[in-house]
Amino acid sequence: MSAVRTLDRYSLAVGHPTRVDRATVQHLETVTATHRELYHHLSSFELVDAVTGHLRGVARLLRGAQHRVLRRRLAAVAGETAGHAAWLFHDLGDQKMTDRYYADAAIATRKAGDPALDAYVSGFKSLVRASDGEPTAALALAQAARQAGARSATATTRAWLAGLEAQALATLHERRACFVALRQAEAAIGQARAEEDPPWMYGFDDARLAALAGTCYRQLGKITAAERTLQEALAALDVSCTRRRSEVLLELALVQLEKEDIDEACRFAGQSYEVAMAAGSVVGQRRVGELRSGLDQWIDTEAVRNLDEQLAG
Repeated sequence: MSAVRTLDRYSLAVGHPTRVDRATVQHLETVTATHRELYHHLSSFELVDAVTGHLRGVARLLRGAQHRVLRRRLAAVAGETAGHAAWLFHDLGDQKMTDRYYADAAIATRKAGDPALDAYVSGFKSLVRASDGEPTAALALAQAARQAGARSATATTRAWLAGLEAQALATLHERRACFVALRQAEAAIGQARAEEDPPWMYGFDDARLAALAGTCYRQLGKITAAERTLQEALAALDVSCTRRRSEVLLELALVQLEKEDIDEACRFAGQSYEVAMAAGSVVGQRRVGELRSGLDQWIDTEAVRNLDEQLAG
């Protein structure tokens, strides 16, 4: 076949999108589920092209979908996938692409008519704003997400969103409101049933809530409670949760820094960096570097020198 004829067929395909049927949508939902699982096994760099490519295909089909129910299912796939892409770009340290894909996700979730999914994506966006040092914006997003998902989200999702609100409140040193939100998260997780959760809701459980609570305690100066809670969270986390383990290890390093136990702070920081490297998390590696900048007064200690060698390596 000549190149010209090939291009003609391509132009025809672009000009006349394929009509979408139920089986096609199911296949696309399966691909989305596969990407969820691969998140725990691949680095963000390894996964991001597959996720963004999937989104482009779904967006093209969405423009040609005729059936209302199938359009909404496709829009839900697009919303979740755009949110996943945004999170991966955040993990890679690309703020421009993160913002772009969150904007796409917001449009798609509205088209899907799924307020619980919209709340879920907004929850991750809240985490991004918190990571960027914008606690007020993080709090506003978490509170809006809780309101959006109040009636339609499952107990698991409501617990996670309450935990995110608590974390943002702790950063702002809103002690009383933080503890109220944590109690609400604990009550919701006690009602959670995994079989009721939609496919996109990840396995938020007692261990992950403990990790959020430990962060809150550290930010509020409750160091003993923070250390105990974070240790419990670390012990309960599955080994496949690499990025979350890196975060908890870094929180434990920050707790040890508060106690001025520099040997332990550097040990946990080194472990966090190692796990972040394995996960391909640029943000995780950067956070360890930020902790290291607070160790300058102990630069002559063996622990800090060893950490410097690891970060340079």
